[in-house]
Amino acid sequence: MSSNTEKLNLLKVDTVADGEQYFNVDTMLNANWDKVDAFADQIGDKVDGDLLPRLNTSATSSLVLQPGTQTIQIARDTPFNLSGITGRMLLNLLGRNGNCESLVGWTFSGTGALNTANVSSGSASIQITIGTTSGNMARSVPVKVGATYILAASIKLGTATGALVSVTNVANGTIVNSSTGFTTSYMRFTASAASHNIAVVIQGAQGQTAYIDSIRLYEVSSTEYNQLSSMKIGEVEKNYPYTEGFAGVKNPYAIRWTDSSKTELAALLAFDTELLGAPASELDRDVLQTRADGSYYRTTTWRKLILTGAINWLFSTDGNRVGYKKVYFSQPDITSNVYAINFRQEPLVQTTGSVSDYGANMFYVNTSTRLVEFSIAQADSGWGDNYTPSTNEIKAYFYGWKMYDTSVSTDGSGIYNRTDGQNKAWARRTNGLDASGGYAEGVLVLPTTTATGSTPYSLMYKRSATISEPVVSEGALSFVQGNNTFDVGSGLIIRETAKPQATAGYYWINGNTPINSSAKDKVLKFLNVYRNGRADKWNFLGFSSDADKVVFGAQQARILTEQYSSDDTYSFSYFSLRNYPVGEFVGLISNNERAILDDLTRDIQQLTDRVSVSELRKVEKETTYPWVSVTLLNGVTPYTGSSDYRQGLYVRKKENMLELSGLITNVPNGVIVARLPVELRPLFSSTVPVIYENNLSSNAYIFRLKVSVDGGISITYTTSAASPWVSVSCIIPLD
Repeated sequence: MSSNTEKLNLLKVDTVADGEQYFNVDTMLNANWDKVDAFADQIGDKVDGDLLPRLNTSATSSLVLQPGTQTIQIARDTPFNLSGITGRMLLNLLGRNGNCESLVGWTFSGTGALNTANVSSGSASIQITIGTTSGNMARSVPVKVGATYILAASIKLGTATGALVSVTNVANGTIVNSSTGFTTSYMRFTASAASHNIAVVIQGAQGQTAYIDSIRLYEVSSTEYNQLSSMKIGEVEKNYPYTEGFAGVKNPYAIRWTDSSKTELAALLAFDTELLGAPASELDRDVLQTRADGSYYRTTTWRKLILTGAINWLFSTDGNRVGYKKVYFSQPDITSNVYAINFRQEPLVQTTGSVSDYGANMFYVNTSTRLVEFSIAQADSGWGDNYTPSTNEIKAYFYGWKMYDTSVSTDGSGIYNRTDGQNKAWARRTNGLDASGGYAEGVLVLPTTTATGSTPYSLMYKRSATISEPVVSEGALSFVQGNNTFDVGSGLIIRETAKPQATAGYYWINGNTPINSSAKDKVLKFLNVYRNGRADKWNFLGFSSDADKVVFGAQQARILTEQYSSDDTYSFSYFSLRNYPVGEFVGLISNNERAILDDLTRDIQQLTDRVSVSELRKVEKETTYPWVSVTLLNGVTPYTGSSDYRQGLYVRKKENMLELSGLITNVPNGVIVARLPVELRPLFSSTVPVIYENNLSSNAYIFRLKVSVDGGISITYTTSAASPWVSVSCIIPLD
């Protein structure tokens, strides 16, 4: 017997049962055609009303990946297009004093002692034992009246019943009552005086204990201050971690894991950059954005300088002061909007310069002469009132060394106050902070390298104009249908060049090896080791020695000797043990087919463009640029005594470098000998050595050639000679 189809209810004739019936055109054909036609109308309406708009019009929605771990549910597989990451700055007003590696500067009710068994960061915490009446640690900190702040500390109870941060006569923070691990106590407050007493207070009975670590005091903006009122402890820990120095959003990353247990990485987007901003300000923050070609760039207003002994330090003309010295260096693009910190990472007060004797631990900026001056306390440098340090001795100080007199002290303590230059020695602070930990590695030869455990001075200033710079990135982000688990953070060091070293049957990275194999930063966790750019199979393991943990961090990597190839190149990515503020990843996701198709088309075009650019750059590197003759000034002439050399002065640009070559004579001392065309002038001045030969004695000497930002080329010398010739052969950076 006949039947009907399930979907369109079309008549189906049973050829056996209905074989004797007459063929009915209306029921067997026409009625079925009508049903098919009606279905076609429905499909057309659905295509016009639903599918066509999805194919013709791109639909996207904004999505923000917040700091920390989060799970996001998505309706369909889609890429994530980053719009931007905004910079931020945390400046701990306690400097390294908040790391609780020293008792100096803190006053105690009860007793305080360093403890290395219970640590939140670094190598020690401070154990407080309640005395007969109370137990706390406190110190006075300068603040700004009316400014807003957050005070926080990591606390673990020993036998005490509770502990909390406090600002004396202002307010108390949240109470910590856990002894199983470190928990954050925090509070916000508005400064009502030029200084406040901050404290950590222990609750309980006499003899009971608690461990204090990672104390931080940050000035915050009014917006951040208001947000703190509703933040939970976990959010405070993510947004206000313990930091030292100028801590911007360094090397931000977002990772999608294969599951909520975070067992395997599914997608990664990471950047090698630092996004800065003024402390406690919502304005003038660096921003990372995406170009039309898919590459990334940073729009930056700020510049950060690390002030080591490599800087050209000089002694100030009025630098001899009672109890301190003044030294300076030149910075061509310095502005008046400047922040500075010392080797303890403490913020320094900027003086106006109206008084020359302005006291120790301050700095002054002269925007007219482009000079930056620091005042250094006698106790920090070791320079007595009677002694004037040389340029190289100033450099040694900024490398982390303290000077002392061996006839007065043999342990590095005390000062050098001689005028005869005898019995000089230098030592480093064992704890990198102060004299409380003693001194080590005393030497009689002036040091020219960075002292172990020291941290340099730093300077951060606002540029006169905003600039854009390309940013190195790795990976791309995407979502899959369903739940997506993400981590958003900072401090992921990507593709650092490895220095594997062999010992005990393995090759090691960041291990305690006879030859140094350590990472540039302390390692919290390895992400991967790469062999010729591809992921390699290395084992990651911790350290059994506490001393190794202090030097190297939490992890090391190793591979069997027979699995290592010295012919290959190795790199590695890892999470730094240092804390940095974290920025939101703001972007777009595709909501329909047209948007996904547009993403695919754009990605293919961007990839094609990048390949083309790479090929062009390769050609540019292989291109030989022509030498250009520079007009000589002030009586300088080409040296014509030898045809084997370029006679005169020639320059050529190669990528971001400028090469100079030639022989010149009749060179006046310190006077402009030539001026570069505008397109070949460097962003910063450079000074390099050049060779001079005295025609009368045939002796060779070293002169100083300076190329200034205005294009002026000058040569300075101290040797008196008749008709000297100068051989110029050098390379300087243009940016």
